Amino acid sequence: MNNEEKFKEGLKAFTEMMGNAIDDLNKLIPEKPEPKTVSRGQFVPNYGGFYYCINAFGDVIRMFWNNDAFDNGCLEIGNCYRTKQKALDFIRHAKIRVKLQKIADDAWGDVAIDWSDEDQGKWSLAYNHSCNKVTADNSCNWQAADTIYFPELEDTQIELAEIPEEDLKFYLGVK
Repeated sequence: MNNEEKFKEGLKAFTEMMGNAIDDLNKLIPEKPEPKTVSRGQFVPNYGGFYYCINAFGDVIRMFWNNDAFDNGCLEIGNCYRTKQKALDFIRHAKIRVKLQKIADDAWGDVAIDWSDEDQGKWSLAYNHSCNKVTADNSCNWQAADTIYFPELEDTQIELAEIPEEDLKFYLGVK
């Protein structure tokens, strides 16, 4: 066997060996993940991309998306943000909501909301675009999702005044 034939034989053996090694390595690499089913407009990072989330201490951290249980858990609960600012905005919104809920809870005291009682005041915050200010809306027996209700507005106005109008506008999504 001449040198050229030896080279071809060696190359063939090497190629087979490498092909098997590459096949073995490919088995270790997870297949490309299936696209996630999410709500329209929800940010889903590309595999290998970055996203921001809020950790257990309330800090915004940058994460690498590799489609693991942590990543998917963040996605499922809406804790997956395109930018750090979006995550910080969520924290700000949550803090304002906690303040408002405390004011409402203190105002209600031991009284429970009775949706069948049309005489019981049930006030919620709203933004009046015609006069450009945060106002209140009275609902007797209509309950809206994720809304904080206050009993008599006069009783809570002083405490609500402690929250800056800019924060209330931000909470209500007013641009």
